[in-house]
Amino acid sequence: MKRLIVALALLGTLSQCARDVTPSRVQGRLNETLSLQPDQTAQLGGQSDGSGANGALAVRVLSAKDERCPSWANCVSPGSAGATVLVSQGTAASDTLQLCLGLCDFTASLKETDQVSFNLGADAYVLHLESIHSREKPGQPTAVERVNLLLEKK
Repeated sequence: MKRLIVALALLGTLSQCARDVTPSRVQGRLNETLSLQPDQTAQLGGQSDGSGANGALAVRVLSAKDERCPSWANCVSPGSAGATVLVSQGTAASDTLQLCLGLCDFTASLKETDQVSFNLGADAYVLHLESIHSREKPGQPTAVERVNLLLEKK
C-alpha cells in the first residue's frame, strides 16, 4: 500500500512538471503578435526547398532585460527594457537585432529603438518590440517573463 501511495505521489509530481514545461519552439504568423519567453523561438510558416535557403522564418529571443522603474519605487529616470532577437530564414540568412523600450544606450547616444528594419535575402522586414512583461519583487532582480514582438514584411 505504501508503494502505491508513493507511486501515485511521484506520478502526480511528474505530471505537474510536464505541464509547467514551456515549448522551446512555437508557431507564429507574420503581422501577428508573437509572445515569447527568453530563449524561445517562433516558427513562421514557409516552405523549404531542402537547402534551407527558402525555409521558414524563425524569431528567437536570445535575451531580454527590464531595467524600468519598478511600480513600487520612486525613480529619477523611467529606465528601459530591451531584447536581443535572432531572426533567421532557413540556414541561409540570419540577423541579430537589438530592440528597446524607453531610452537605451546601444550606440553611446540615448535613443528609442522599438522597431528595426532589416533584410533577409531579397525580402525586407520590420520587427517591432510591442512590450516586455516582467515579474517584479522588492529586493530581487526583475525577471522578464514575456517579450511581445510583431514581424511585418515590407
